[in-house]
Parts: sequence; structure tokens; C-alpha cells
Amino acid sequence: MNTDDFLTFHEVIAEQKHNPATRWHREGADADDADGCMAFQRIGREFFKPFVQASFSVPPDARFFMIGSCFARGLECALSNEGLAVLSLSKKFDEFTSVAGTKPLGAANRYNTGSMRNEFNWALDPANPFPEEAIFDLSDGTSQDPHMNPAFGSTSREATLQHRKIFGEVVSEVVNADVLVLTLGLVEIWFDRKLDLVMNTAPTMPMIRSDRERFAFGRMQYSENLQNLNEIHRLMQAHGKPGHKIIITVSPVPLAATFTSNDVVQANSYSKSTLRAVATDFAQSHENVDYFPSYEMVLNSDFKTSWIDDKRHPQGKLGGHIMRTFVKHYVEGVDASKIELAQQYVA
Repeated sequence: MNTDDFLTFHEVIAEQKHNPATRWHREGADADDADGCMAFQRIGREFFKPFVQASFSVPPDARFFMIGSCFARGLECALSNEGLAVLSLSKKFDEFTSVAGTKPLGAANRYNTGSMRNEFNWALDPANPFPEEAIFDLSDGTSQDPHMNPAFGSTSREATLQHRKIFGEVVSEVVNADVLVLTLGLVEIWFDRKLDLVMNTAPTMPMIRSDRERFAFGRMQYSENLQNLNEIHRLMQAHGKPGHKIIITVSPVPLAATFTSNDVVQANSYSKSTLRAVATDFAQSHENVDYFPSYEMVLNSDFKTSWIDDKRHPQGKLGGHIMRTFVKHYVEGVDASKIELAQQYVA
């Protein structure tokens, strides 16, 4: 066992002096104490209040870039509504050809670390452009990009390539960001064997019928997720703004369905547990990375008031609490108490 990073007894005591939330329970403590810091006093309330260990804060003129799902989209809206610069919430997405029921808001949704790594590679590494053969031409004359948000469906090849061009331009703006926010979603992935690429979405039936042997399903392991995040960190160090920061979090939104033989609840537990461990170890490995506990804020709030009827998406008022907590700890000069999020997360 490598103990180089272990702490001595005195170092542990010094650390704990700055952490009011070290205990789960103490005999005789009042469970109804609204100001109590022990876990049993905070869990199950309308809004769970975590102890946030923010290692930095940025001025209100800082520029943000978010990629991932739910939390990233909600944070984009919350910050932009306060007048902050959000590079990933681009007007360029308004050019996307719309599909019934979709909105440009979800254009930047990337559900696994492999698909996030792909986007940073394609946008920041000139030697690694997006391979146009990754776009599938379907028998009905339309095309589909399995590396985009699946909600956008299929459209003409010209429009699909235009969507890809626009998204690449938006992601390239990350080099101007002061803060990059990564939201981890799931570990179940579909793989394009022909191009050796992790996809953002599952292949559609028309895609499968066109080439039955091209796609493979699996779960991305801890080490693979951590490797992907470390590669994103390397690309940002090489191409990003000097002194930039990264905030990593885990989406609380569970799997809509699992492709495994497990109960979807078990499959989701495995997925979130893996990503939660990866997020902490990634943050602790890099001085410019913080973990933000939006995942814990949702799972430990009052179940009856935290979720909408599908029990997948947190209610807007809980989302507002999470955004206020984020801004309070990470953005200077903004009155976080006024921030609201009227709708549930966009998954």
C-alpha cells in the first residue's frame, strides 16, 4: 500500500477543525435542530445543506463553460440569468434544425466521460478532427450523429454536418473559460467498433439494421472514466486559459433504462457509485479541480418534495437551492439568495 499521501494524526485533527460536518450522529443531540451540522440533523429536510469545500471563487466577470447533462444545463440558465458569461449557452445553437419537442438547451448534453473526451479532442486537437464517417446515413435519406444529443433525431446530412460544425465551434470556446464545469452522467456506453469510438447515445434501430456488427455495449470501468477525465485535464492545461479552474459533479438523474440484465435501480447504483468515486479521485489529483456535491444535495433532501412524478428529475425549487449554493461558494459579488430555477433539470 502506498501511504505517501496519508496524513499523520496531528494533520487529521488540524483538518477536522475546519470541517463542522464530520459526524453522522451523537447520542443526545436534537434531531430537530435546524442549525445542527450532524448528518442525521440535515438529511431528509426539504433542502439538504452540504458542507462545501470550495478552494477558489471567481469574480462576476468570469466566463464559464459547462458540459454534461442536467446540472450543467440548469447552471447555465441560473448563471446567465444573473448576467454572467456562459460560453456553452451559445446563440449558435439557435441555428440547429429543430425536431418536435426538442430545444437548443440540450445541445451540449454529453452523458459519459468518453463522449466528453471526444468533444474536447475534436475541438482542441488539430490532429484529431471529427470523423465525418461517424455520421450515419439512413435508408430514409436522413442522417444521424450518435455523438450528439439523441433528442435531435435524424435530419438531412447537410443539416447534421452543420450541427456538428456549430457544436465544434462552441466547444472550442472552452479555451476562453475561467471555469469548466463537468457533470458526469452514466457508465453504460455504446461503442462504434468500426471507428473505435465511444458514442454519446445508443444506436437507433435503423443504424443497427444498416450494420448489425458495428456496435457493442458495455459499462465503462472506474479506470477508464478516470483516464478520460485526466485527458480532458491535459487538453485544458495545454490549450485552456492560464489559471482556469474545473468543477466536477455527478448528475443525480438516474438511468432512464438499463441495457444490462440488472434491475435498473441496481444498474443505476453501480453507475453513480463508480462516477462518484471517480469524481473525488479526479478532484484530489489536481490542484485546480473541485468537487461540488449536487448529487448529495438531491439524494439527501426530502424525497417527497425533491422529485417530480417520474422520480428521475429534481423539482425546480430544489434545483434553485443547488444553484444558489453553487453561486454562494464560487461566484463573488452575486446575491445568490435571488436565484431560482423554475423548471426541473434537463436530463
